[in-house]
Amino acid sequence: MEHQRELYQQRGYSEDLLPKTETQRNWKAFNYFTLWMGSVHNVPNYVMVGGFFILGLSTFNIMLAIIISALFIAAAMVMNGAAGSKYGVPFAMILRGSYGVRGALFPGLLRGGIAAIMWFGLQCYAGSLAFLILIGKIWPGFLTLGGDFKLLGLSLPGLITFLIFWIINVGIGFGGGKVLNKFTAILNPCIYIVFGGMAIWAISLVGIGPILDYLPSGVQKAEHSGFLFPGGD
Repeated sequence: MEHQRELYQQRGYSEDLLPKTETQRNWKAFNYFTLWMGSVHNVPNYVMVGGFFILGLSTFNIMLAIIISALFIAAAMVMNGAAGSKYGVPFAMILRGSYGVRGALFPGLLRGGIAAIMWFGLQCYAGSLAFLILIGKIWPGFLTLGGDFKLLGLSLPGLITFLIFWIINVGIGFGGGKVLNKFTAILNPCIYIVFGGMAIWAISLVGIGPILDYLPSGVQKAEHSGFLFPGGD
């Protein structure tokens, strides 16, 4: 393996494209678990849950849908990452093995040039809104800074929080995979702790029955098939 890596390096291959050695493949079960958690717990999924409530699905059905989808995600990630986990081959080289050197540019563009940029933009915007609300609760006057100033639809406070959140994310990205892995290993369990605490607080406040029966006002409860396809009048 080391000899092959040296040959590829002499040919000008980037370090990111070279297969990882046995010592470099140091991910444990916890690393894979936190990666999976990040695919389940994220802003688009939270928005999707709100959309399910608007469709009239019950809390139980939504939880069931999330559990089933999380298992599908886990299965897809296991199949997609099998070669990389076993042989240390990076995703870009797996694409080349399937599509060829030139053909791999297309799925790489879809993944990195479109999906990743849209995902990054959505996460930054949602995170900046949460940051804006948090600062507004601590310092209400912050929300009035700039008056009617608008830039690309953002107020001055919104622009400030967006730039701060963007800089934090870019900084983590420049730190490389090691920094990102450490960050997600700490953050993802914290998400479960926070959500667990919120669940305990809500149940102690109103009881589990009203939570499971919750339906937004003005929304009719949806009928659905055994495959959780909602239907209505």
